[in-house]
Amino acid sequence: MNKISFDANEEGGSELARAIMLERLRRDNNWSQLNSYDAGFDPYVEYVGNSRTKLLVLLQDVFWEFIIQGIIAPVSNLSNPNLPWFHITDYGRKVLDSGGSYSLTIQRVTCNAFGTKSVDQIQQWKLTSLKASIASHGELISPRLLC
Repeated sequence: MNKISFDANEEGGSELARAIMLERLRRDNNWSQLNSYDAGFDPYVEYVGNSRTKLLVLLQDVFWEFIIQGIIAPVSNLSNPNLPWFHITDYGRKVLDSGGSYSLTIQRVTCNAFGTKSVDQIQQWKLTSLKASIASHGELISPRLLC
């Protein structure tokens, strides 16, 4: 098995961390708990210099990213119902089985106040509201502009 070379001094660490996490999810069928000192990534990574700590921090970020995107979810089994225990979702299995990387595409979202709008329309509305608030009051009135 080829290892992914990781150098903490090079750019692109997050992308490499995603690739490493996906590789472990594909190959390690018994993995169901993220541990900050996990040596379980070692078979998938060739560390350049003192890069292990940096990678483990990035992997924590990727772990949460994958939860948010529905690739993995909390709960390994009924005996381990909380994080850091996790399982691969049905969507996550499709991502892993595709053999490639993943991409999250959001085409439409629903926002209570505005019905269904495209992400770009909502982002534009937020920007316009921020500008108007700052222009008229010198500060942001509403700290919550998200739907």
